[in-house]
Amino acid sequence: MSLFLKISLLLAVFAGQNFFGPWAQHTQSLCAGLFQAGHYPQWRSAVLCGTSLPLTAWNQNLKNWGLFHLIVVSGAHLVFLELLLRPTLLVFPLSWRKKLLVVFLVAFCFLSGLQPPLVRAFIHRLPLKSQSERLLFSGLFSLMFFRAFSLSLALSWSATLLVTWPQTGKRHPCLTSLFVLAGLYPLLLPLGAPQGLSGLLQPPFSFVFGLLVFPASLLSLFPPLVGLSDFCWDFFLKMTAWDQWFHLQTFKTQISLSTPLYVALLQFLFWRAEVRTQRKRYWSAS
Repeated sequence: MSLFLKISLLLAVFAGQNFFGPWAQHTQSLCAGLFQAGHYPQWRSAVLCGTSLPLTAWNQNLKNWGLFHLIVVSGAHLVFLELLLRPTLLVFPLSWRKKLLVVFLVAFCFLSGLQPPLVRAFIHRLPLKSQSERLLFSGLFSLMFFRAFSLSLALSWSATLLVTWPQTGKRHPCLTSLFVLAGLYPLLLPLGAPQGLSGLLQPPFSFVFGLLVFPASLLSLFPPLVGLSDFCWDFFLKMTAWDQWFHLQTFKTQISLSTPLYVALLQFLFWRAEVRTQRKRYWSAS
């Protein structure tokens, strides 16, 4: 990392949420006001601005199936936004593209209220030597920035560890999704354990959401395209209307789990898996 970047991160940690929080709340309110047109302003505002959604049967069904993270702002939304921005930024010179991409991603973090998963996912993009270093640094930075270890930070940190778990070969997306679900289960138990089949639903629904619903929400900024945005949201809501097909049962538990210790254990196991994978690749290449 450059000296300028190190100083910027140090100042950001020193200032913390107490300094940036009011600015983020103001920009979040401005963001929410931009997406009030059409039939689904609350959902669009939740996806793009990180605002809260009222408790409804549809929201509960998404939680039961482990798909609610698609609606609430998370690190995945930074990935969706980057995939949309990269083709758009091709019109600029190469030296400007990375800088403009960073500006847009930082702006999105502020417009979404500077939530822990977004901050952690953005810092995770920093160029460090290994994946385990990037994960550890982004998690610790977020912890110091917010001065608290929230459940949203724990879920974001753990999910990224599990999604990027080192392996020598390729794994089917559904197997990866089941692996992530199993790893997150201890953290999700106090909220209500998701259905086991949710691991199989993650890849197709994430694809539909990232390819259709997320960009369609952005289209509502343009009045002539609000109808198209509503159509995409209506399609997605009907797809996820599980209560019309079968009644879901979920359960909650009062089991106490030390969340920081569990995330630290995952981080340690990730590092061990990364070392073993690197050794296997070294010996197979020699």
